[in-house]
Amino acid sequence: YDARNATYKNGTFIAEDGTDLLVLFKEKAKNGAGYELYSNRWLEYAKNGWKKENDLVLKIGFDSSGLYDIGQERGYGATQNMWIKGISQSIFEASV
Repeated sequence: YDARNATYKNGTFIAEDGTDLLVLFKEKAKNGAGYELYSNRWLEYAKNGWKKENDLVLKIGFDSSGLYDIGQERGYGATQNMWIKGISQSIFEASV
């Protein structure tokens, strides 16, 4: 289902075939916290409209080392991921 095509009615989203999307989502959710978070976001979209959120713009480059992120604070490209190693190292060194 595409929630953007559903009708907002009585505090929930109804698909064209009559399915209550929030009920379906709650049944299929693997954890209650995820359901609460995302159902609340859906209700915000219903109130404000789907077009109110800015689209995420990502720029990706390519060179001989592979793909790399452009204009991001932290990259995931082959030559940009040293910060990940620093984080994982600090996790293992954490003391309790």
